[in-house]
Amino acid sequence: MAFVPQHSLRAQEELKQSGGASIWAQVTAMAVERKAINLGQGYPDFPGHSVARERAAKAILDEPALNQYTPIGGLPALGGSISAYYGRAYPAEQHYDAASEVMVTASGTEALYVTMQALISPGDEVILFEPYFPWYLPAIRLAGGTPVVITLEPPRFAYDEPCLARFAAAVTPRTRAVIMNTPHNPTGHVATAAELEAFAAVVRASGPAGMVCIADEVYENILFGDAVHTRIAALPEMRERTLCVGSASKLFSLTGWRVGWILGGAELLKSIKMVHGYAIFCAPAPLQIGVAAAFDAEAQPPAAAAADGDAAMAIAGGSNFEGVPALLERNFAALAAALSGFGLSVCDADGGYFLVADIAGAVPASMGDSEFCKWLIDKAGVACMPMNVFYSREGPWRCTLVRFCVCKTAPLIDTACEALGRKTAAQHFAESG
Repeated sequence: MAFVPQHSLRAQEELKQSGGASIWAQVTAMAVERKAINLGQGYPDFPGHSVARERAAKAILDEPALNQYTPIGGLPALGGSISAYYGRAYPAEQHYDAASEVMVTASGTEALYVTMQALISPGDEVILFEPYFPWYLPAIRLAGGTPVVITLEPPRFAYDEPCLARFAAAVTPRTRAVIMNTPHNPTGHVATAAELEAFAAVVRASGPAGMVCIADEVYENILFGDAVHTRIAALPEMRERTLCVGSASKLFSLTGWRVGWILGGAELLKSIKMVHGYAIFCAPAPLQIGVAAAFDAEAQPPAAAAADGDAAMAIAGGSNFEGVPALLERNFAALAAALSGFGLSVCDADGGYFLVADIAGAVPASMGDSEFCKWLIDKAGVACMPMNVFYSREGPWRCTLVRFCVCKTAPLIDTACEALGRKTAAQHFAESG
């Protein structure tokens, strides 16, 4: 008799919810098969921070002790570099103690997962805003929590007054946490100081035993134009109840390294560090050393460079993350122009890795986002991602939003723009009858 695996009840439930992952896999597989220009998956096609790579390589090859276990909370060298960086980047804020208020994780994704495992009990509610990073929902559910979802409205996806009113109304005695993501994945909205203050007011109103704010700020350095990243932890009475998640994946364009961190009060981090120790124990040691070196190389943060009016000098000098924010802003503008010419409506963004566009008005009313993504690969040789995977809605519904990633080299983006410029969507449909 064949063995029948018995999955946990939570795993069984999560397997039933994997429709979005299936769509994602289908579009990705089609892009590979057709050799399309892949603007679907959000990873850079350039090497990543040179200082980090060089220092990690030296640790791997020449320093055997740096290839072994590290303390559970991370190498002291990296904790110190993270603490020092945030002190430079946000000098008006209270300093984070490297030993007790900085914890190194194996990626920002793991940081979110162990935070949920440590803080959420069965029946607890976690508020989040859609569209969202697709790993939020499973992390909540696998901890036994109940997701409470509030929708951000296109084209700005702002934490505006109606949205914040829905947030306040959603809070119950069971609300344990809320996720604030800025700069936002996938929309690129950067929350304004006014939005954050109104958001924080709802959090504070939950009382001293109320909700924790989980601030996903992994795109904090990717800012366009005059956008400014304000940390919600810097607002009155928010530091002690905020956990800030960061990641070398986005800060240093090293998505495969899986090195992240959490900033927060020592008491909040205590249980999270315990769960992290049992789940992962420690992030890769030589890569922690590389990330520490990259932090140390970023002596001048983006905000200071912009304030000095000398961003070009900062980029040339190896600061400002080796020019990546400027590259992505340039890519966004180029791709936005091409997509507008193609017939799509582009949603404005203030930063981040992605561009969201609306296909409504450019395609037949029967075509949704998933069908459009496959059609675009076939007709223009460009792959994007359907936005329905970033929403919690069940059953058939027509989403008309799609996501393109701009975290690519300029030549790749330009090639995509050229492909999109050959014919408009209307011309493609006219030819096909």
